[in-house]
Amino acid sequence: MSEIQCDVERMAEFIGKNVPRLKRILGIPLEDGECITIKEAKDRCLCARDGSEEKADALARWRKLSAIEVDIALTLDAARDAYANAPGKSEERADALLKWRSFSKEEIEVACTLEQMRKACKRDPCRQEEYALALAKWREFSAKEIEEASTLEDVMLAAVGAPRGSAEKTAGLKKWAELCSTLEQAKAAHIAAACATEEKDVTLAKWRELSSKEIKKISTQKEARDAHDRAPPLSEELDLAYKKWLEFTEKEAASVSNLEEAKIVYCNSPNRSKQADVALRKWISFCSQFEVLNEVLGYTREDTDEQNGVIRKLAAFFPKKDED
Repeated sequence: MSEIQCDVERMAEFIGKNVPRLKRILGIPLEDGECITIKEAKDRCLCARDGSEEKADALARWRKLSAIEVDIALTLDAARDAYANAPGKSEERADALLKWRSFSKEEIEVACTLEQMRKACKRDPCRQEEYALALAKWREFSAKEIEEASTLEDVMLAAVGAPRGSAEKTAGLKKWAELCSTLEQAKAAHIAAACATEEKDVTLAKWRELSSKEIKKISTQKEARDAHDRAPPLSEELDLAYKKWLEFTEKEAASVSNLEEAKIVYCNSPNRSKQADVALRKWISFCSQFEVLNEVLGYTREDTDEQNGVIRKLAAFFPKKDED
């Protein structure tokens, strides 16, 4: 591209473009140290030796381009980007922050839904006084949403959306726990609650209550296993469900009458328990075909009576060849 001669400074001001970018468009070479973008100026500044004239020139250029970016920022996102791109502790960075805060305050003032309020809170700069204003409105919206929620789904959404650590979050999770009718719902509420909080204790109590009710209704080994899997960790309900699991495993292992029933009882048994060993031996007692014996062999532990018994049964399928 051939160079076009003109008064670049005056033209740049007239059409609203910075000088380096206009020079690039017109094919005019940049002067030493002249940068087109903030990133180029920043990179040159950071790479230059401290105290050098090159570093001073690059910093001056960086600040000039940053000032332009701050000046043309017309949205919150643009002001936030200008703040991030400006030199640290510079006047341009401070100006960008003022713009960012101004846009943030405006966004908070016009927010009229909980989702808009949450978004405004998260986009607030450095959590300053605008954040306090946003948080207050967020809590106000959350309190209203939780109070008006009448279904479990609505309460769950309202509780999850409330500010972390707030009274509204606690109220929402408590209401969530009250409406829970299944262990899965209570567990989800407990997981949503922050550790070492009142709502954590409330949701755990509900989880334990529903778990206890499930355990009282157990009538089969499978039900006992499921109750154990759904019980709260390190709870009395977990221990009680495990005892029930062992009890029904032993009972059903003693009553099986065929191969398929024996396999099901063993596969539902507590891992590495005496009752599981009893169920495994019962399964083995029904095995006579090669494919079945080979399958059950994979469930036996190394060098156990159960494994050795299966191997002895399998030996019948490997007769010694007659010698010539």
